[in-house]
Amino acid sequence: MINRLKEYHGEPEERAPEDDYFEITSEAELFYVSQETARRIVHQLRRFWVPRWIRFTDLCGSEVEVRSRLIESVHESTTTQRQARRDFHRARKLERKADRRPWDDDE
Repeated sequence: MINRLKEYHGEPEERAPEDDYFEITSEAELFYVSQETARRIVHQLRRFWVPRWIRFTDLCGSEVEVRSRLIESVHESTTTQRQARRDFHRARKLERKADRRPWDDDE
C-alpha cells in the first residue's frame, strides 16, 4: 500500500548508501563521490591547463562546484579499507593499554 502511495505522490525511492566511494577533501569541506566522478575529477586536476572550477555531483545528489586549487586530496574508501583501518586502530589501542603501568590513569 505504501509503495503505491509513493508512486502516486511521486516520492523517490530511498537508495542504499554506497559501500565503496571516494572522498574529495577541500579546504572547507569533505565530499563523497562515486568512482567514476573521482576519476573524472583527478583527470581534470592532472591536465596541463587545470580548470579554475571543478563541477561534480556528490553521492547525495548535490551539485558541487569548488575551486580546483582548494582540492587537497582524492582518496578511495572501500568497506575493506575502512574495516582494516578500524582493526589497525583497535590493535594499537590494545598495545597501548598493555604497555600502561598500573598506576597510570585510565584513558
